[in-house]
Amino acid sequence: MRNAFRKLGIPGLLAFALLVFQVAIPWSVTWFATQDGPSHLYNAVVARELVLHHRHTPFASVYQINRRIVPNWAGTFLLGGIEAIVGADHAEKVMVSLLLCTGFFAFAFAVRSFAPKASPWTPLANFLVQSWFLWIGFFNFYLSMLLALVAAGFYVRGECRLSPRRTCVLAAGLLGVFFTQLIGAAIALLTIGCIAFWVHVVVPGVMRPRGPVRWQQLIPVAASMLPVLLLTSTFAFTSSEGGSGTGWLNALLAFPLHVFATAPGANGAQYYLWPAALSYMVASVFVLTRGEWRSPRGGLVLAMLGTFGLYLLVPDKGLGGDLVKLRFAWGVFLLGGLLVASAHRMRRFQLPLALYVAVFLTANLVATAQSVADSSDMIGDYLAQAGTPPRGARLIRLRYQTPDLGAKYGIGGLGRDPVFHLDGLIAARCRCIDLTDYEAPSEVFPVVFKTNVERGLQFALWGMEGPGAETSAQLDWLRARLPVPIDYALVVANASSPAVGRDQVIANLTGAGMRLVSLPGKDAFVAAYKKP
Repeated sequence: MRNAFRKLGIPGLLAFALLVFQVAIPWSVTWFATQDGPSHLYNAVVARELVLHHRHTPFASVYQINRRIVPNWAGTFLLGGIEAIVGADHAEKVMVSLLLCTGFFAFAFAVRSFAPKASPWTPLANFLVQSWFLWIGFFNFYLSMLLALVAAGFYVRGECRLSPRRTCVLAAGLLGVFFTQLIGAAIALLTIGCIAFWVHVVVPGVMRPRGPVRWQQLIPVAASMLPVLLLTSTFAFTSSEGGSGTGWLNALLAFPLHVFATAPGANGAQYYLWPAALSYMVASVFVLTRGEWRSPRGGLVLAMLGTFGLYLLVPDKGLGGDLVKLRFAWGVFLLGGLLVASAHRMRRFQLPLALYVAVFLTANLVATAQSVADSSDMIGDYLAQAGTPPRGARLIRLRYQTPDLGAKYGIGGLGRDPVFHLDGLIAARCRCIDLTDYEAPSEVFPVVFKTNVERGLQFALWGMEGPGAETSAQLDWLRARLPVPIDYALVVANASSPAVGRDQVIANLTGAGMRLVSLPGKDAFVAAYKKP
C-alpha cells in the first residue's frame, strides 16, 4: 500500500481524493436531480418498456421507438438500465457518479496513449470533468466527449497505424460515439483526422528525404470514419432545424462562456481555475520538444486549434441541439488539458499545478455541494406538493415562471433549474405517461409520439413549458383530439408568477371535473389536480 501511494505521488493522491469528493456530492442529499436529467430518466424508462414489452405497455398508446437515424441512444439505455437496478429516485445519482469516474479514467487512458511515461493521475482531470454539462443533465453529450477521448487514445496507442482489425474496432467505437451524441462524434473525427494528417503527411513531409509521405495510412482512417460520416449526413438531411448564432468576434470575447459554472459565485464558476488551465494549455504549445512536434502531440495541437476555430464559426443552434458553441468550448479544454498532461516540459510544473487546482477545485466542490443541498430542499418540496399520481395516469405539467423561487431556496444565479423537468421523475416513479415532456416532440431522441398524436398537438403539449393567454383554449383542443384522456395536472406557479391566463387555466381544469388534491400552503409553488 505504501508503495502504491509513493507511486501515485502527491498529484495522484490529490486527484483520487478530489474524485471521491466529486462522486460523493450527489449522495450527500436526500433528493438529487439535474435540470434535464428527469426527462432523460423518464424517456429511458419509456424506451426500455417499449423495447421489452412493445405493444403490451401503456406507453405504447402514444409512444413508439424513433425509426429515424438519430444520436442520443447510449445515454438513454444506460440510464434505463441503471433505473431498473436502483430505482428512479437514485438513478441520476448513480449516473452522475458513473460519468465522473468514466471521465477521470478516460482522461488518464488518453494521457497514457499520448505519453506512456507520463503520470496519468492529475487534479487537472478532476477540473476538466467538473463541467456545467454534467450538473445540468446533458448526459449524452457529456458521455460522448469522454468516449471521444478514448477513441483518440485507441488510435494513438497503435502508433497511428490501423490494421484491418483495428480499423473495424475504431469504426465501431466511432459509431458508438455517434449514437451517444453528434458533437462528441464530430470532435472525435476531427481529433483523429488531425493526428493522422499530422503524423502521416505533415511530419514525413518535413523530414524528407528520410521518409515518404504515407498517404496509404490515411485510407484505413478514412474507412473507420466513413460510417459515421454517412450517418451524420443522413441525420442532417432529415433534420428540420436550421442554425442560428452570433458572430465570431462575440464568441471570441465570450470564450469559454459558462462551461465550468457549477454553482453560484466566483468559486462556483471556477473563475480562478479555467484561466490558469488555459494559460497552461497555451504554454504547452510553445514548450513542446522537437520530438513531440513529430509525434501525435503535434496533431493534438492542430485538433485543439481546429476545435477552437469551430467554436468561433459554428452556429449556436442546429441539427437537433443548442448551446453548440459551449460544447466546442469544452472540447478545446479537454484537448488542451490532454496536451498539458502529456507534454514533457510541463511535468516540472505538475506539482504546483496539482496544488493550485486542488485548492480552488475544493472551493468549487464545496459551493457545488451547497447548491445541491439547497436544490434538494426545493426538489423535496416540489415532490411533496405534487403528490403521487395513480400508476399509469396520463399527466400534464403547466410550468409558469417563478422568478423569486431561486432566491428563496438559496440558488439564485445557479444557472440551472433543478425542478424544470421534475415531472419526468414523477412519471418515472409511477410509470405514468408524461404528455408534456419535451423529448418526444423534439424527435431527436429514441422515443417519439405515434402518428395518432398530431404534430400540432405535440407542439401544444410542448408549449405547456411556458403557458400563456391561449393555454386554456389549447387544453380544450387537447382534450378533444388526444387519443388518451388527461388524468392528472401539475400547475407550477406561485405569487411571483405571471397571472396571464392562469386563472382561466385553473377554471378550465376544475370545469373539466379535475379537483385539487394537493394542499399547498402560502409558500407552495405546485398544485396538483386529479380526475376522479
